[in-house]
Amino acid sequence: MNDLNCTIIFGRLVRDPELRYGQSGIAVASLTLAVNRRWKDKKTGQAQEESAFVPAVLFGRPAEWAKEHKKGECAIMSGRLRTDTWQSDGTSRSRLVLIADECQFVERIRGGDSNGGSNGDSNGDSNGDSNGDVKERADAPAADAPATKRATKEKHPVPF
Repeated sequence: MNDLNCTIIFGRLVRDPELRYGQSGIAVASLTLAVNRRWKDKKTGQAQEESAFVPAVLFGRPAEWAKEHKKGECAIMSGRLRTDTWQSDGTSRSRLVLIADECQFVERIRGGDSNGGSNGDSNGDSNGDSNGDVKERADAPAADAPATKRATKEKHPVPF
């Protein structure tokens, strides 16, 4: 029986993607996604948060599209995990990397707010407020619209 190596990640770009071209001329983009998890501690009732930073690589046309995006933008990626290994100062090192087959850069939309969208703020997030929350856009569907119709706005026509 074959093992299944399939991963789907939703997160924000930690920095602008780096684009380079391999010897064969194929585009290669390297980027890192920050994936956050929030929960309430059952014992203390305190809000908790942890972040994971996931390195990813895109090839071909999706790699070229990735270069158009900037730090802080949301992305959904699917692909497989690969272990990279190397030697550093005589010590063996390794890390997991997402080799992305598909990628969509999206704008997050949050419902329940009756406010219109924001055109910008101090942290550069075109749909957020100064503490990083994402506001509902003025052209977004009503808060009671079905989730499938309120999902995301695609910036590139990458089939997913």
